[in-house]
Amino acid sequence: MATVSGSVNYEDSTPIPEQQEYTPSNIQPIAIELAKFIRTKMYGVDVRESLARWIEIVLAVQTYINEDETAFKIELQNKQEGVEARQTEVEQTMSDVLDQFKAVIANATKDSEVILARGSSHFGNFTVLDDRLEYMESLLAAYVPAGFNVTIKHNQNRQPKVVVHYYEYAIGTESDGFGTGPYGLGESAVQTISAKVDYPDDDTCIVHLPLSYALTGVVTYKDGYWYLIDGYKTLRFDLGTVNDEEATAGNGSNQTSTDSSGAGDDSGTGTNTTIPEVKNLKVTPIDDKTDRLDWDTA
Repeated sequence: MATVSGSVNYEDSTPIPEQQEYTPSNIQPIAIELAKFIRTKMYGVDVRESLARWIEIVLAVQTYINEDETAFKIELQNKQEGVEARQTEVEQTMSDVLDQFKAVIANATKDSEVILARGSSHFGNFTVLDDRLEYMESLLAAYVPAGFNVTIKHNQNRQPKVVVHYYEYAIGTESDGFGTGPYGLGESAVQTISAKVDYPDDDTCIVHLPLSYALTGVVTYKDGYWYLIDGYKTLRFDLGTVNDEEATAGNGSNQTSTDSSGAGDDSGTGTNTTIPEVKNLKVTPIDDKTDRLDWDTA
């Protein structure tokens, strides 16, 4: 922090300059000069004018700061737009290369049954069979109640109907603090999830949910519902009217699990296909309609 000091001596009878021009480079010496005027000028008119000019200097400084900040924001925005444009260009290039690679795979296949299997009467045609299978798996993971299991120890001595809701950014789960969800205060993306329920006994239920709704965390009963919270995502389980004391006693016994290991077929009853790792993919234009793909495999 700068240290300032001076002495008051009202003996200078000379008038202050009629005009002073403020620039970012001369504000400091002018400020020092005005401070000296206030301390030494004999006549009140000069002192008052010095004070007025000091206010003008403060305004000038604030204006320079605002202009610099605005210029910085504009420059930053321009750079961000440039980066986003470049990212879009790179992503498009990668997408084009991937499409070309799929075209090579598609044209390399001569098996008519495989070629026929690429088309779907419901979802249209796919470039390669893997695209169709991946699309089907994405639908299964999103809508078929299998793959993610939630075991609830409800202790209600009955087999209750279970309704499951999924939502995001509920109060208290926002990533950046209270009310910072994408739609302001309160939960969003509210959905009723398809569920299949098994009852091992009258005090326990196993809720089977689509795999895409698999969350990590602890299933906990509170105020009439069971909750599974993972970051800003929440699954809420409604079992109807329940006995709070008995339901709370089950906390600590609730569990979650998934059925999908992603390991493929290793049972010996099917066929595992090892897909080689592709390296150094290169695209060489042959003509306006043809590109050649070259690559190495591990």
